[in-house]
This record gives sequence, structure tokens and C-alpha cells, in this order.
Amino acid sequence: MNVYHYIADTNPNQANDLLRNYGFNRTNDLTMISKRLKHIVRENKVSALRDIADIHPDKKLFLSFQSEKKEEYLNITGRTPEISSENLDEKAKELVQDVKKEMSAFRADIEKEFNKRSSGKTGKSINKAVGNVNNNIGQVSQKEVLMMAVAFAIGYMLANK
Repeated sequence: MNVYHYIADTNPNQANDLLRNYGFNRTNDLTMISKRLKHIVRENKVSALRDIADIHPDKKLFLSFQSEKKEEYLNITGRTPEISSENLDEKAKELVQDVKKEMSAFRADIEKEFNKRSSGKTGKSINKAVGNVNNNIGQVSQKEVLMMAVAFAIGYMLANK
């Protein structure tokens, strides 16, 4: 039994009234009501689903779950209630600053370690390689920035659903 048949079986009068709004004639055949409900969802998608949800026999049960606070739960992005959309930009800026500090400290540690170990011909080639790496650390390409922006945007959209 699918949801359309369940509604047709438990609430045929309201289902027929709904179907009448979509241009169908009244019928007593529960299978036909079920097929028509399925058809209007295929044709009208979200608006039809909302209409069907209004006549669902267990509507009160579903609404009782919806009245709970959403902020009590973590959502798919992992955001917690204390990080609201108002202060999200602020938190993101703080995170970027923290990452920059860590990268600087990491770069300094690498430079110290290689400077300690650099001696002779091998040390000079290592220093040259480290210099090239250090010049590129902290620089993010436009492609990487765009990918991060897309990831943040998707997370933000999912969080607002």
C-alpha cells in the first residue's frame, strides 16, 4: 500500500474533492482515486504534494513532530544553534584567520627544521626547494577559492532547508 492508496482508502471524500480541483470527476473506485492522486503529483509536483498533505489522515501526527525546535539538532552541515546565519560570516572569518595563523606557524617550523639540516650541496638544493614551496604556501588558486565557495553555498542551502 502506498500513500496514495492509503489516502484514497481512509479519506475518499476529501480525496475526491481535491481531485475535483484538478479537473477530475468524482469516483467511488479507490484504485482510480489512488492513480489520480499519483497523477496530479507527477504533473504538479510540490503544490500537489502540499494539497495531498492537507488531506492526509495522519496530518496531525506529522505536524506534532514539526512543532519541535529545529535548533536542538545538528543539521547536515554540522552547524550548531550558536552559529546562526547572522554570525556565520563572522565565524567564517575567524576560522580563516585561525587557519592562516596555523599555516604561518607550520611554515616557520619547516623553515627552521630545513635551515638546521641544510649544509653543503644537498642542503642548498633542499633550501631552494623549500623556498619554492614556501612561496606557494598560503596562496590559493582561483579554482580552489571557487570550490570552497560552492561547498559553503551548498552547506548553507542545506542548512536552511
